[in-house]
Amino acid sequence: MFERYTEKARRTVFFARYEASQLGSAYIETEHILLGLLREDVSLLTRLLPNLSPQALREELTSRLARGSSVATSVDLPLSKESKNLLTDAAEEANRLSDSYIGTEHLLLALLRAPETYAAQVLHQNGARLAELRLAIARSPDRPLFSRPNYHFRNRASALKNAVEIHGTFRNLDLIRQAVQSFREQRWNWQRRPWTARDIVTSRKHGTISFDLSLAEDEENFELIKGGWSREYCAICRWELFESIDDLAHGVAYTNGHDWLCTECYEKFLIRPDALAEST
Repeated sequence: MFERYTEKARRTVFFARYEASQLGSAYIETEHILLGLLREDVSLLTRLLPNLSPQALREELTSRLARGSSVATSVDLPLSKESKNLLTDAAEEANRLSDSYIGTEHLLLALLRAPETYAAQVLHQNGARLAELRLAIARSPDRPLFSRPNYHFRNRASALKNAVEIHGTFRNLDLIRQAVQSFREQRWNWQRRPWTARDIVTSRKHGTISFDLSLAEDEENFELIKGGWSREYCAICRWELFESIDDLAHGVAYTNGHDWLCTECYEKFLIRPDALAEST
């Protein structure tokens, strides 16, 4: 269940179970997961929510939660229905960001996806907005550019066995071949264009994102964010694309109107159909 979880995310769930046992709860609730997040990765919260006081938030949560007799740590406490949904939502948030792992940042986003829970409400009171946090996390400079599994190899020796070099880095040949094949099966019309940031619309209630800008006409329920979609990834190798005049490798790519391919992948794999055969 927790194979994709980072060590910090696993420890957050562990601390959530500890908080639930200390408060005498029969279940691990979303509020306990937020308390676990406060224990394990308070720096994430203070970085994304600079006006938040960790101590005040902890006191508010613990005063709200009902107290009972503490439960021995050896007793297996189940997740509540809301907490099970939260873990599912965290996986969806990771997939949305093309992350192979599930980290504390994904748990935080998932907490906000259930506005009826007290955990989400207290985060909202401290300035947390789902759409804004999604963008802040996506733009974070310490995020890995390539987080999908098996795209990279540790050294040249292991790479040469089953790899292809793209942008000076070895990538898993099988995964690249699958991605290339999916595009070759359709006769797409590709155009070379500079990548530019796109406007997006977010739901004020749910924080969901849409490229349908007409939704912004309903100002009560939707908000237009200019240039909110600030980066894209090559659909084959996951090379980062962003708006740039000087850096053509990142700023110019090929698109079929929906997907984007970096210049190297397009020229190496789509107009040279024998390129992958040469890599085997």
